[in-house]
Amino acid sequence: MTIIGNCTLFASLLLCLPHASYSNVIVSEILFNEVGSNVGGEWIELYNNGDTDVDLENWAIGDEETEGAMALTEAMMLFPAGTVIKARQFFIVAANAVTFENLHGFSPDVEVASGTDDDNPNVPNLTTDESWDPDGGIINLSNSQDQVLLRNNSQVEVDRIAWGPSSSQLDPNAEADGQSWFRKSLLSDTDTIDDWEMTLLDQLSTPGEGPTATEVTPPTFEARWETDDSNQRVLVWSEVPGTLFYEIRSSSDLREWRSVETVLTTTWIPPQDLEGPIFYSIITR
Repeated sequence: MTIIGNCTLFASLLLCLPHASYSNVIVSEILFNEVGSNVGGEWIELYNNGDTDVDLENWAIGDEETEGAMALTEAMMLFPAGTVIKARQFFIVAANAVTFENLHGFSPDVEVASGTDDDNPNVPNLTTDESWDPDGGIINLSNSQDQVLLRNNSQVEVDRIAWGPSSSQLDPNAEADGQSWFRKSLLSDTDTIDDWEMTLLDQLSTPGEGPTATEVTPPTFEARWETDDSNQRVLVWSEVPGTLFYEIRSSSDLREWRSVETVLTTTWIPPQDLEGPIFYSIITR
C-alpha cells in the first residue's frame, strides 16, 4: 500500500495538490532459514518507504494466519508502546537479540525472546496478541512452509509474505543457511514472487541496509481535476507500475481518513454535491 497523492475538493473551488507522499511499512527482507539450527538466528526486516515516521504501537507481526488457532510454534505478536519506524529507515525484528548481535554485529530494534538465554534486556520484547492468538505461542519460522503477516493498529493486514508448497509466494529453497529473500524494489508490492530475489552466496543476508537500500526515490506522479461531458468533476492521475488497484480515501481535516472506493482505472468521479473542503488520497495496492 502506498499513498501517492492528495487532492482537495472545495464546493466552490477545485484544487489539486499532487505529490509523492509515501507512508507504507513493508516487509523488505526475511531470513527464515537461519545459519545452522539455532532458530534464534531468524529475523524479519521492515522498511518505511514514507516521508513520515510511523508509530508501531499495537501493530502486530507474526506467522499465525488464522485467528484463534492453537499452535505453540506460531503467533501474532504486538510491538511495544513507543515503537516507531522512522521515515525511509529499516527496522529489524529478531527472534533473539544476542544471537542476532553475534551474527551481524549490531542490535535489532525489537526481539521475540522473553526471559530466555538470548534475551537482551536493552532490546524491547514483542508480546503475544492474545486477542488473535489465545494459546500464547511464539514466532518460529519454518524453513519449508510458513508466512509472515504484518497488521496495523486497526487490525488491517498491510503486508504478507508466504513460502512453501501451498502458498508459494516465495520458493523456500536456499543454497546455504543464512541466505535471505529481499524485496527488489522498496516502492513496489504486487504480492507475487516478482517482488523478491534471493541474496547471493557471498552476501547471504543484509539486515538493516538491504541490496535495494538506495532505491527510495518515488516515481513521478501527477494528479489533476477534469470535467467530463456531463460537467462532472473527475479526478485523473498517472498510472503507477505494479499496482493492482487504487484505493480512494477522504478526509475533512487531514487527520481522520476513511476509505471511499477502490478502482482499477486511473480515473474517479467523486460526489458532486459536497459542502466544505474535502481532501482525497490515492493509495496504490
